[in-house]
Amino acid sequence: MFRSLNNFHTHRFLGVCLLLTLVQFSITHAGDETAPPSKVLFGKITECIGDVSVNNKPVYRGMPLFFGDIISTKAGKARIKYHSSYLIVGPLTEIVLSFPLKPNKMGVRIDMNRGTLRSVIKKLFPLSFEIVTPTTSLGIRGTDFLVHSTQKASVAFTKEGSVSFSAEGKTVLVDKMEMTQAGEKIAPLKPENILSNETMIALLREVEQFCDLEIPPSLSARKELNNILARWNLNYAAYLVDKKEFEKAIKLCSLAFFVADLRTLKAEAILNRGTISFTFMGKEDAALKDLDEIIKNYGDTSSVEQALYFKGLICYNQNAVNSARKVLKQYIRQYPDGKFKENALSILHKLSGK
Repeated sequence: MFRSLNNFHTHRFLGVCLLLTLVQFSITHAGDETAPPSKVLFGKITECIGDVSVNNKPVYRGMPLFFGDIISTKAGKARIKYHSSYLIVGPLTEIVLSFPLKPNKMGVRIDMNRGTLRSVIKKLFPLSFEIVTPTTSLGIRGTDFLVHSTQKASVAFTKEGSVSFSAEGKTVLVDKMEMTQAGEKIAPLKPENILSNETMIALLREVEQFCDLEIPPSLSARKELNNILARWNLNYAAYLVDKKEFEKAIKLCSLAFFVADLRTLKAEAILNRGTISFTFMGKEDAALKDLDEIIKNYGDTSSVEQALYFKGLICYNQNAVNSARKVLKQYIRQYPDGKFKENALSILHKLSGK
């Protein structure tokens, strides 16, 4: 009887211990499910000037950075060390330090939402290094290059090494002292030799200033890099028209539209694209689409005068009599002393007999 009671108490004690163990196991695992993952060190801030933040908090020299951190600049710049490589984040920039797109792929992915970035990357075998913008991706392995991005376009300059530049399912290799661009529905352009053109050298210098820590960010941030790039694209498009490279000229006009901040530049880009389509390529419907865009959405710019006249001219060429008459009369009303006044009146006179 004593042995039976003793066994009973022993079993009861063991049951209580097992129950407590199970409860502790459940609590521990429930805590594991809700606990945040451990931070993985990326690198550190080695220098910063002006307005720079990490995860909306001010930065300081020597500040550690972790994968997942968001670095934002206004009128500020920062230098980030990663292993033996470094990044310089220019003004008006936002990047995210991310893991590679493929979980089993070792390396780094920088998600660049906007702005300017210079990367001096040592060869990190077997690691990979990738920069992803809203429209492009750049694969890097041992190079010195700069990239500037907006939501709809990117431009890259390679100073040393080479970069693979991808967009719209196509990839080009950008070698030392070359540049290329791409954007929404625009595959990467054939890389250009920077040293072959003084204007490209000047453009590279403008971009470099954004990532030069010796230049105060309050000065470089006022340079309006987006508008500088847009103007360069429009000027280069005009040069390509003279060389009869019309398709590429149209792409440059589209890229100018994508990067420009000023409405006047955006309207000029659309107008130039429409003019090239109509004048040199015979694509009247494409031109009409661009001209209507200006008339509808950019009526406060000087481009609307030419857009109205060219629309009337295209309608006349297409024998759309009523539309041509309506548009050209509108032109005369809005611009009684316009530079196309005599041409518009001549066409209206011809239409009066129809």
